Amino acid sequence: MHLTQVLHLAAALNRTLVLPNVGKSRIGACGKWLFDAYYDLGSFAKQAREVFGVPRGTIMLDDFKTWVDMRPKAPAGQLVFFDESSTALPDGLDGTLVTAEDGLEVYVDHHPLAHDDTRLKNARCLKWKFNKMRTDTHHPVSLRLPTLGHPAAVNPGETLVRILQREDIAQMSIGNLQNFGMIPQDVLDFGKESHLETMATEDAEVLLVHWDLRHFPFSTLSTTPSGPDYSQNIRALANKLTKPHQPYVAIHWRMETVPPALLPDCAEALVDSLSILLADPSLAEGIRSVWLATDLALSSSSKLQKDSVQRSNTFKTVTSEHTEAIEIVKMAFGNGGPLEAWELTGLAQEIERMKRDAEAYGEEFVLEDEDDSGLLWEDSGIWGILDKIVAMQSALFVSGARGCGRVSSFTKQIVDFRTEGGGQNIPRNVVELFG
Repeated sequence: MHLTQVLHLAAALNRTLVLPNVGKSRIGACGKWLFDAYYDLGSFAKQAREVFGVPRGTIMLDDFKTWVDMRPKAPAGQLVFFDESSTALPDGLDGTLVTAEDGLEVYVDHHPLAHDDTRLKNARCLKWKFNKMRTDTHHPVSLRLPTLGHPAAVNPGETLVRILQREDIAQMSIGNLQNFGMIPQDVLDFGKESHLETMATEDAEVLLVHWDLRHFPFSTLSTTPSGPDYSQNIRALANKLTKPHQPYVAIHWRMETVPPALLPDCAEALVDSLSILLADPSLAEGIRSVWLATDLALSSSSKLQKDSVQRSNTFKTVTSEHTEAIEIVKMAFGNGGPLEAWELTGLAQEIERMKRDAEAYGEEFVLEDEDDSGLLWEDSGIWGILDKIVAMQSALFVSGARGCGRVSSFTKQIVDFRTEGGGQNIPRNVVELFG
Protein backbone atom coordinates (compact mmCIF):
# COMPACT_ATOMS: atom_id res chain seq x y z
CA MET A 1 0.00 0.00 0.00
CA HIS A 2 2.81 2.42 0.85
CA LEU A 3 4.55 1.65 -2.44
CA THR A 4 1.39 2.68 -4.28
CA GLN A 5 1.64 6.05 -2.51
CA VAL A 6 5.22 6.47 -3.71
CA LEU A 7 4.04 5.52 -7.20
CA HIS A 8 1.53 8.41 -7.10
CA LEU A 9 4.27 10.73 -5.87
CA ALA A 10 6.57 9.74 -8.74
CA ALA A 11 3.79 10.28 -11.28
CA ALA A 12 2.92 13.71 -9.85
CA LEU A 13 6.59 14.75 -10.04
CA ASN A 14 6.98 13.26 -13.54
CA ARG A 15 9.70 10.88 -12.35
CA THR A 16 10.36 7.20 -12.97
CA LEU A 17 9.81 4.95 -9.94
CA VAL A 18 12.71 2.60 -9.16
CA LEU A 19 11.15 -0.60 -7.83
CA PRO A 20 12.83 -1.31 -4.49
CA ASN A 21 14.42 -4.56 -3.47
CA VAL A 22 12.78 -6.64 -0.76
CA GLY A 23 13.84 -8.69 2.24
CA LYS A 24 12.87 -9.46 5.84
CA SER A 25 9.34 -8.10 5.30
CA ARG A 26 10.69 -4.73 4.16
CA ILE A 27 11.14 -2.93 0.87
CA GLY A 28 14.10 -0.69 0.11
CA ALA A 29 17.27 -0.19 -1.87
CA CYS A 30 19.28 -2.40 0.49
CA GLY A 31 16.99 -5.44 0.38
CA LYS A 32 18.59 -8.77 -0.55
CA TRP A 33 16.10 -9.79 -3.23
CA LEU A 34 14.68 -8.14 -6.32
CA PHE A 35 11.14 -6.76 -6.19
CA ASP A 36 9.64 -9.76 -7.99
CA ALA A 37 10.70 -12.14 -5.20
CA TYR A 38 7.67 -10.84 -3.27
CA TYR A 39 5.46 -9.17 -5.86
CA ASP A 40 4.01 -9.79 -9.30
CA LEU A 41 5.61 -7.45 -11.83
CA GLY A 42 2.74 -7.76 -14.30
CA SER A 43 0.06 -6.58 -11.90
CA PHE A 44 2.19 -3.70 -10.64
CA ALA A 45 3.05 -2.64 -14.20
CA LYS A 46 -0.69 -2.50 -14.91
CA GLN A 47 -1.19 -0.38 -11.81
CA ALA A 48 1.64 1.93 -12.87
CA ARG A 49 0.05 2.40 -16.30
CA GLU A 50 -3.20 3.46 -14.63
CA VAL A 51 -1.37 6.00 -12.47
CA PHE A 52 1.07 7.36 -15.07
CA GLY A 53 -1.26 7.05 -18.02
CA VAL A 54 1.60 5.71 -20.15
CA PRO A 55 2.99 2.19 -20.71
CA ARG A 56 6.08 2.81 -18.59
CA GLY A 57 7.03 4.60 -15.39
CA THR A 58 8.97 2.01 -13.37
CA ILE A 59 12.40 0.38 -13.53
CA MET A 60 13.98 -2.50 -11.60
CA LEU A 61 16.71 -1.62 -9.10
CA ASP A 62 19.41 -3.60 -10.94
CA ASP A 63 18.63 -1.73 -14.16
CA PHE A 64 18.74 1.57 -12.28
CA LYS A 65 22.17 0.68 -10.84
CA THR A 66 23.42 -0.07 -14.36
CA TRP A 67 22.09 3.33 -15.50
CA VAL A 68 23.94 5.05 -12.63
CA ASP A 69 27.19 3.19 -13.30
CA MET A 70 27.15 3.86 -17.04
CA ARG A 71 26.50 7.61 -16.89
CA PRO A 72 29.43 9.70 -18.20
CA LYS A 73 28.64 12.25 -15.47
CA ALA A 74 27.75 10.99 -11.99
CA PRO A 75 24.04 11.68 -11.37
CA ALA A 76 23.12 13.76 -8.34
CA GLY A 77 20.94 12.17 -5.67
CA GLN A 78 18.96 14.00 -2.99
CA LEU A 79 17.48 12.45 0.17
CA VAL A 80 13.84 13.31 0.83
CA PHE A 81 12.47 12.14 4.17
CA PHE A 82 8.73 11.73 4.75
CA ASP A 83 7.45 11.20 8.27
CA GLU A 84 4.68 12.38 10.60
CA SER A 85 4.77 15.54 12.69
CA SER A 86 3.49 13.66 15.75
CA THR A 87 6.88 11.97 16.15
CA ALA A 88 9.99 13.56 17.63
CA LEU A 89 12.41 15.18 15.23
CA PRO A 90 14.66 12.38 13.99
CA ASP A 91 18.27 12.20 15.10
CA GLY A 92 20.52 13.58 12.40
CA LEU A 93 18.16 16.32 11.21
CA ASP A 94 20.20 19.54 11.32
CA GLY A 95 17.91 21.61 9.15
CA THR A 96 15.96 24.84 9.25
CA LEU A 97 12.17 24.90 9.27
CA VAL A 98 11.42 26.53 5.92
CA THR A 99 7.64 26.45 5.86
CA ALA A 100 4.61 24.98 7.63
CA GLU A 101 1.95 24.96 4.95
CA ASP A 102 -1.40 23.28 5.67
CA GLY A 103 0.12 21.57 8.69
CA LEU A 104 3.01 20.18 6.64
CA GLU A 105 6.46 21.11 8.00
CA VAL A 106 9.42 21.34 5.64
CA TYR A 107 13.06 21.32 6.76
CA VAL A 108 16.17 21.75 4.62
CA ASP A 109 19.41 20.42 6.10
CA HIS A 110 22.33 22.79 6.63
CA HIS A 111 24.76 20.29 5.13
CA PRO A 112 24.87 17.74 2.31
CA LEU A 113 24.18 14.12 3.16
CA ALA A 114 26.71 12.22 5.25
CA HIS A 115 26.68 8.44 4.85
CA ASP A 116 26.89 7.98 8.61
CA ASP A 117 23.67 9.99 9.07
CA THR A 118 21.62 8.15 11.70
CA ARG A 119 18.52 8.55 9.52
CA LEU A 120 20.12 6.11 7.07
CA LYS A 121 20.33 3.21 9.50
CA ASN A 122 18.26 1.04 7.12
CA ALA A 123 20.08 2.25 4.01
CA ARG A 124 23.75 1.79 4.78
CA CYS A 125 24.26 0.16 1.38
CA LEU A 126 23.96 3.48 -0.47
CA LYS A 127 27.66 4.24 0.03
CA TRP A 128 28.91 1.13 -1.77
CA LYS A 129 25.93 -0.01 -3.84
CA PHE A 130 25.54 3.32 -5.62
CA ASN A 131 29.06 4.70 -5.27
CA LYS A 132 28.82 6.32 -8.72
CA MET A 133 25.93 8.53 -7.58
CA ARG A 134 26.74 11.84 -5.90
CA THR A 135 24.91 12.66 -2.68
CA ASP A 136 27.00 15.71 -1.77
CA THR A 137 25.47 18.21 -4.21
CA HIS A 138 22.00 18.60 -2.69
CA HIS A 139 21.00 18.93 0.95
CA PRO A 140 18.39 16.54 2.34
CA VAL A 141 14.81 17.79 2.63
CA SER A 142 12.46 16.53 5.35
CA LEU A 143 8.67 16.73 5.00
CA ARG A 144 6.70 16.07 8.16
CA LEU A 145 3.03 15.50 7.43
CA PRO A 146 0.17 16.04 9.89
CA THR A 147 -1.18 12.89 11.48
CA LEU A 148 -4.47 11.35 10.47
CA GLY A 149 -7.29 13.30 12.10
CA HIS A 150 -5.65 16.69 11.55
CA PRO A 151 -7.84 18.78 9.17
CA ALA A 152 -4.94 19.15 6.74
CA ALA A 153 -4.38 15.38 6.66
CA VAL A 154 -7.50 14.67 4.59
CA ASN A 155 -5.65 14.98 1.27
CA PRO A 156 -2.13 16.32 1.79
CA GLY A 157 -0.77 14.75 -1.40
CA GLU A 158 -1.36 17.82 -3.55
CA THR A 159 0.25 20.08 -0.93
CA LEU A 160 3.20 17.71 -0.67
CA VAL A 161 3.81 17.77 -4.43
CA ARG A 162 3.41 21.55 -4.64
CA ILE A 163 6.00 22.09 -1.90
CA LEU A 164 8.49 19.72 -3.52
CA GLN A 165 8.18 21.73 -6.73
CA ARG A 166 8.70 25.13 -5.08
CA GLU A 167 11.68 26.99 -6.47
CA ASP A 168 12.75 28.42 -3.10
CA ILE A 169 12.95 24.90 -1.60
CA ALA A 170 15.07 23.75 -4.54
CA GLN A 171 17.38 26.75 -4.25
CA MET A 172 17.82 26.34 -0.50
CA SER A 173 18.84 22.71 -0.94
CA ILE A 174 21.78 23.72 -3.16
CA GLY A 175 22.51 27.33 -2.14
CA ASN A 176 24.54 26.50 0.95
CA LEU A 177 27.14 24.75 -1.21
CA GLN A 178 28.48 28.06 -2.43
CA ASN A 179 27.70 30.03 0.73
CA PHE A 180 29.65 27.68 3.01
CA GLY A 181 32.48 26.68 0.70
CA MET A 182 31.12 23.17 0.13
CA ILE A 183 31.73 23.00 -3.63
CA PRO A 184 33.14 19.50 -4.31
CA GLN A 185 36.88 19.67 -5.09
CA ASP A 186 36.57 17.97 -8.47
CA VAL A 187 34.10 20.65 -9.55
CA LEU A 188 36.55 23.37 -8.46
CA ASP A 189 39.28 21.58 -10.38
CA PHE A 190 37.01 21.41 -13.42
CA GLY A 191 37.36 25.19 -13.51
CA LYS A 192 34.35 26.06 -15.63
CA GLU A 193 31.90 28.56 -14.21
CA SER A 194 29.13 27.36 -16.54
CA HIS A 195 29.38 23.85 -15.09
CA LEU A 196 29.13 25.26 -11.56
CA GLU A 197 26.06 27.29 -12.48
CA THR A 198 24.39 24.25 -14.00
CA MET A 199 25.11 22.17 -10.92
CA ALA A 200 23.63 24.82 -8.63
CA THR A 201 20.36 25.22 -10.51
CA GLU A 202 19.45 21.72 -11.68
CA ASP A 203 17.06 19.53 -9.70
CA ALA A 204 18.64 16.33 -8.45
CA GLU A 205 18.32 13.65 -11.09
CA VAL A 206 17.49 11.09 -8.40
CA LEU A 207 15.27 11.52 -5.36
CA LEU A 208 16.17 9.00 -2.65
CA VAL A 209 12.92 8.61 -0.74
CA HIS A 210 12.71 7.56 2.91
CA TRP A 211 8.98 6.89 3.49
CA ASP A 212 7.83 6.56 7.09
CA LEU A 213 4.13 7.49 7.00
CA ARG A 214 1.30 5.58 8.65
CA HIS A 215 -1.47 7.08 6.52
CA PHE A 216 -1.90 7.68 2.81
CA PRO A 217 -1.59 11.25 1.51
CA PHE A 218 -2.76 10.22 -1.96
CA SER A 219 -5.66 8.02 -0.79
CA THR A 220 -8.44 10.12 -2.34
CA LEU A 221 -6.63 10.39 -5.67
CA SER A 222 -6.34 6.67 -6.24
CA THR A 223 -8.84 4.33 -7.77
CA THR A 224 -6.18 1.65 -8.17
CA PRO A 225 -5.75 -1.44 -5.94
CA SER A 226 -4.26 -0.96 -2.48
CA GLY A 227 -0.91 -2.49 -3.36
CA PRO A 228 0.95 -4.86 -5.68
CA ASP A 229 -0.22 -8.44 -5.94
CA TYR A 230 2.03 -11.17 -4.63
CA SER A 231 4.24 -13.19 -6.96
CA GLN A 232 2.77 -16.12 -8.83
CA ASN A 233 5.47 -18.40 -7.40
CA ILE A 234 4.40 -17.61 -3.83
CA ARG A 235 0.71 -18.00 -4.66
CA ALA A 236 1.35 -21.36 -6.31
CA LEU A 237 3.33 -22.52 -3.28
CA ALA A 238 0.56 -21.43 -0.89
CA ASN A 239 -1.90 -23.53 -2.88
CA LYS A 240 0.39 -26.56 -2.66
CA LEU A 241 0.88 -26.10 1.08
CA THR A 242 -2.84 -25.99 1.81
CA LYS A 243 -4.13 -28.47 -0.78
CA PRO A 244 -3.99 -31.50 1.59
CA HIS A 245 -5.92 -29.56 4.24
CA GLN A 246 -8.83 -28.02 2.30
CA PRO A 247 -11.14 -26.85 3.79
CA TYR A 248 -9.40 -25.60 6.93
CA VAL A 249 -9.46 -23.04 9.74
CA ALA A 250 -6.76 -20.34 9.83
CA ILE A 251 -5.79 -18.48 13.01
CA HIS A 252 -3.76 -15.29 13.00
CA TRP A 253 -2.64 -14.32 16.47
CA ARG A 254 -0.36 -11.31 16.85
CA MET A 255 1.01 -11.71 20.37
CA GLU A 256 3.78 -9.09 20.50
CA THR A 257 1.66 -6.20 21.79
CA VAL A 258 -0.45 -8.25 24.23
CA PRO A 259 0.55 -7.89 27.91
CA PRO A 260 2.19 -11.26 28.70
CA ALA A 261 0.05 -11.79 31.81
CA LEU A 262 -3.07 -11.91 29.59
CA LEU A 263 -1.74 -14.46 27.12
CA PRO A 264 -2.73 -17.70 28.93
CA ASP A 265 -6.33 -16.46 29.32
CA CYS A 266 -6.32 -15.41 25.68
CA ALA A 267 -5.18 -18.90 24.71
CA GLU A 268 -8.10 -20.38 26.65
CA ALA A 269 -10.44 -17.95 24.86
CA LEU A 270 -9.02 -19.07 21.51
CA VAL A 271 -9.63 -22.73 22.36
CA ASP A 272 -13.20 -21.90 23.43
CA SER A 273 -13.88 -20.00 20.19
CA LEU A 274 -12.54 -22.86 18.07
CA SER A 275 -14.59 -25.39 20.06
CA ILE A 276 -17.79 -23.41 19.45
CA LEU A 277 -17.11 -22.90 15.75
CA LEU A 278 -16.19 -26.52 15.09
CA ALA A 279 -19.17 -27.82 17.07
CA ASP A 280 -21.45 -26.28 14.43
CA PRO A 281 -21.97 -28.94 11.73
CA SER A 282 -22.79 -26.33 9.09
CA LEU A 283 -19.41 -24.67 9.65
CA ALA A 284 -17.22 -27.65 10.52
CA GLU A 285 -18.25 -29.97 7.68
CA GLY A 286 -15.14 -31.37 6.00
CA ILE A 287 -12.71 -29.44 8.19
CA ARG A 288 -9.92 -31.54 9.66
CA SER A 289 -7.06 -29.03 10.00
CA VAL A 290 -6.41 -25.80 11.89
CA TRP A 291 -3.58 -23.57 10.62
CA LEU A 292 -1.90 -21.44 13.29
CA ALA A 293 0.03 -18.31 12.25
CA THR A 294 1.58 -16.10 14.92
CA ASP A 295 4.36 -13.54 15.16
CA LEU A 296 6.05 -15.81 17.70
CA ALA A 297 8.78 -17.99 16.22
CA LEU A 298 7.55 -21.20 17.86
CA SER A 299 6.48 -24.23 15.90
CA SER A 300 2.85 -25.29 16.01
CA SER A 301 3.82 -28.95 15.91
CA SER A 302 3.23 -31.24 18.88
CA LYS A 303 6.73 -30.42 20.17
CA LEU A 304 7.33 -26.87 21.39
CA GLN A 305 10.38 -25.80 19.40
CA LYS A 306 11.77 -22.63 17.86
CA ASP A 307 11.11 -22.04 14.18
CA SER A 308 14.13 -21.42 11.98
CA VAL A 309 12.66 -18.13 10.72
CA GLN A 310 12.03 -15.08 12.88
CA ARG A 311 8.43 -13.96 12.20
CA SER A 312 8.74 -10.35 13.39
CA ASN A 313 11.58 -7.85 13.12
CA THR A 314 10.52 -6.21 16.39
CA PHE A 315 9.48 -9.18 18.55
CA LYS A 316 12.59 -9.59 20.71
CA THR A 317 11.43 -10.82 24.13
CA VAL A 318 9.67 -14.17 24.57
CA THR A 319 8.42 -14.78 28.10
CA SER A 320 7.23 -17.90 29.89
CA GLU A 321 3.66 -16.63 29.36
CA HIS A 322 4.17 -16.71 25.59
CA THR A 323 5.28 -20.34 25.62
CA GLU A 324 2.52 -21.22 28.12
CA ALA A 325 -0.10 -19.72 25.81
CA ILE A 326 1.12 -21.73 22.82
CA GLU A 327 1.28 -24.87 24.96
CA ILE A 328 -2.38 -24.37 26.02
CA VAL A 329 -3.42 -24.25 22.38
CA LYS A 330 -1.37 -27.33 21.49
CA MET A 331 -2.70 -29.34 24.41
CA ALA A 332 -6.25 -28.67 23.22
CA PHE A 333 -5.42 -30.68 20.08
CA GLY A 334 -3.77 -33.51 22.04
CA ASN A 335 -5.28 -36.71 23.35
CA GLY A 336 -8.29 -35.93 25.50
CA GLY A 337 -8.30 -32.26 24.48
CA PRO A 338 -11.47 -30.53 23.27
CA LEU A 339 -10.01 -30.27 19.75
CA GLU A 340 -8.36 -33.69 19.48
CA ALA A 341 -10.43 -34.51 16.38
CA TRP A 342 -8.56 -31.85 14.40
CA GLU A 343 -4.93 -31.48 13.35
CA LEU A 344 -2.98 -28.37 14.34
CA THR A 345 -0.45 -27.33 11.72
CA GLY A 346 1.42 -24.30 10.47
CA LEU A 347 3.84 -23.01 7.89
CA ALA A 348 7.01 -24.59 9.27
CA GLN A 349 5.43 -28.06 9.37
CA GLU A 350 3.99 -27.82 5.86
CA ILE A 351 7.22 -26.54 4.32
CA GLU A 352 9.11 -29.43 5.93
CA ARG A 353 6.50 -31.83 4.53
CA MET A 354 6.97 -30.46 1.01
CA LYS A 355 10.76 -30.60 1.36
CA ARG A 356 10.57 -34.28 2.35
CA ASP A 357 8.25 -35.02 -0.56
CA ALA A 358 10.59 -33.26 -3.00
CA GLU A 359 13.62 -35.15 -1.69
CA ALA A 360 11.76 -38.44 -1.98
CA TYR A 361 11.29 -37.75 -5.70
CA GLY A 362 14.84 -36.44 -6.17
CA GLU A 363 13.63 -32.89 -6.83
CA GLU A 364 14.98 -29.55 -5.62
CA PHE A 365 12.72 -27.53 -3.37
CA VAL A 366 13.41 -23.90 -4.34
CA LEU A 367 11.15 -20.88 -4.61
CA GLU A 368 13.15 -19.08 -7.32
CA ASP A 369 15.39 -20.71 -9.93
CA GLU A 370 18.24 -18.28 -9.14
CA ASP A 371 18.07 -19.14 -5.42
CA ASP A 372 20.13 -22.32 -5.64
CA SER A 373 21.08 -22.23 -1.97
CA GLY A 374 17.49 -21.88 -0.80
CA LEU A 375 18.12 -18.69 1.19
CA LEU A 376 14.66 -17.37 0.33
CA TRP A 377 13.24 -19.96 2.71
CA GLU A 378 14.95 -18.10 5.55
CA ASP A 379 13.29 -14.78 4.70
CA SER A 380 10.60 -13.68 7.17
CA GLY A 381 8.81 -11.73 4.45
CA ILE A 382 8.20 -14.88 2.39
CA TRP A 383 6.77 -16.61 5.46
CA GLY A 384 4.55 -13.64 6.25
CA ILE A 385 3.15 -13.54 2.71
CA LEU A 386 2.48 -17.28 2.73
CA ASP A 387 0.67 -17.06 6.07
CA LYS A 388 -1.42 -14.17 4.75
CA ILE A 389 -2.46 -16.01 1.57
CA VAL A 390 -3.27 -19.13 3.58
CA ALA A 391 -5.48 -17.06 5.90
CA MET A 392 -7.20 -15.35 2.98
CA GLN A 393 -8.16 -18.70 1.46
CA SER A 394 -9.32 -20.46 4.64
CA ALA A 395 -12.93 -21.50 5.14
CA LEU A 396 -12.95 -20.05 8.67
CA PHE A 397 -10.67 -17.24 9.84
CA VAL A 398 -10.04 -16.52 13.53
CA SER A 399 -8.06 -13.59 14.94
CA GLY A 400 -7.48 -11.91 18.29
CA ALA A 401 -9.82 -9.16 19.46
CA ARG A 402 -8.57 -6.10 21.36
CA GLY A 403 -6.90 -7.23 24.54
CA CYS A 404 -5.78 -10.51 22.99
CA GLY A 405 -4.30 -9.20 19.77
CA ARG A 406 -3.89 -6.18 17.58
CA VAL A 407 -5.78 -5.40 14.40
CA SER A 408 -2.64 -4.88 12.34
CA SER A 409 -2.54 -4.00 8.64
CA PHE A 410 -1.77 -7.70 8.11
CA THR A 411 -5.06 -8.73 9.75
CA LYS A 412 -7.01 -5.90 8.12
CA GLN A 413 -5.88 -6.93 4.64
CA ILE A 414 -7.07 -10.49 5.29
CA VAL A 415 -10.48 -9.34 6.55
CA ASP A 416 -10.87 -6.79 3.74
CA PHE A 417 -10.06 -9.44 1.14
CA ARG A 418 -12.67 -11.79 2.58
CA THR A 419 -15.40 -9.14 2.90
CA GLU A 420 -14.86 -7.04 -0.22
CA GLY A 421 -15.26 -9.59 -2.98
CA GLY A 422 -12.06 -11.60 -2.76
CA GLY A 423 -13.75 -14.19 -0.57
CA GLN A 424 -16.75 -14.80 -2.80
CA ASN A 425 -15.36 -18.17 -3.91
CA ILE A 426 -14.43 -19.27 -0.38
CA PRO A 427 -16.89 -21.76 1.12
CA ARG A 428 -18.40 -20.47 4.37
CA ASN A 429 -16.01 -17.48 4.57
CA VAL A 430 -16.49 -16.88 8.30
CA VAL A 431 -14.45 -14.31 10.27
CA GLU A 432 -14.37 -14.77 14.06
CA LEU A 433 -12.60 -12.84 16.85
CA PHE A 434 -11.52 -14.38 20.15
CA GLY A 435 -10.77 -12.81 23.50
